[in-house]
Amino acid sequence: MDIGFRGGERIAIDNGWDLEVLHVPGHSHGHLALYDAAHKTAFVSDAIHGRGCPKADGSMGIPVTYFYIDLYLSTLTYLEGLLLEHLHTGHWPSMQGDEILDFFNDSRKTVEILDRKIVRTLSQSRAGLTLSELMDAAMEVFPEWPASTRALSAFPVKGHLDRLITGGQVRIDRQPSPPRWEIA
Repeated sequence: MDIGFRGGERIAIDNGWDLEVLHVPGHSHGHLALYDAAHKTAFVSDAIHGRGCPKADGSMGIPVTYFYIDLYLSTLTYLEGLLLEHLHTGHWPSMQGDEILDFFNDSRKTVEILDRKIVRTLSQSRAGLTLSELMDAAMEVFPEWPASTRALSAFPVKGHLDRLITGGQVRIDRQPSPPRWEIA
């Protein structure tokens, strides 16, 4: 590409029709999407994940791949505020109307479920747990995530742990190898 985008730019498609470049972090700090206000349509790629990323046949392909939880949730809130009629993602079939609201709700619920599962699992352990053990816990609560993609669950699990540490709910003991997380 000859140019880069940061969000806030407009791309002219035709007279009176343009796409707005949106900065929608969460999946990554620099994630971008496109918004077509004339058609109330957004092209968000991996900005929002639902419960994971499906394969072409509809079965789950990989876990959610967000990492920055609070930014992900703020992106979700921002996109909800656009009152979209059409949503196009990088993995899910195109959505319209109530399907979009259901997808946003499912995306938010996934964050809440994973947060609760991590806290509950840590609360049941006196010795703390490794990232690998917490990934196993995540796989239990989301059995639709294929076992062959377990390694990818490290991204959302570590993102949740970082958020819980920042919120004072969890702490990390770096002395053992591998490190262990525990309730603060």
